[in-house]
Amino acid sequence: MWLGGVGSLERVAELGIDAAVSLCRLGTLDMPGVAREDHATFWVVDSAVEGDNAHAAFVLGEAAAAVERFRAEGKTVLLHCVRAESRTPTVAALYGARVARISPIKALEDVRRALPNARPNPLFLRLLEDSQAAGHHAPTKATAAAAE
Repeated sequence: MWLGGVGSLERVAELGIDAAVSLCRLGTLDMPGVAREDHATFWVVDSAVEGDNAHAAFVLGEAAAAVERFRAEGKTVLLHCVRAESRTPTVAALYGARVARISPIKALEDVRRALPNARPNPLFLRLLEDSQAAGHHAPTKATAAAAE
């Protein structure tokens, strides 16, 4: 799995990426080399204002589930937004919590080793904390397969 910003799109072939989860808008030609069925797009606004993202917790969770599904299929996944500072680390932490069976906040600490500029906005950070409190980081069948 690779984490990055839109600049990472130029390296898809070089890195052997065959699936992508995009957290920002892209044009139809911006993901060369990845089949349409292996590209999940979630238009998430990097905003701490609750109303700017309808059902933010659900959408971010679905993005993490898309990463999980592609990984369970054995795919090399690029998870990206524009700058990999807020949206990407948030979804990576949700996915990492499931795979590693740790809390989303602990997973975010791990993500920050790969993305030192990771700073989820206050809304996304609160959603990670809420997910931790609710225990939503329990592994699923697909997570168990991806971890093997």
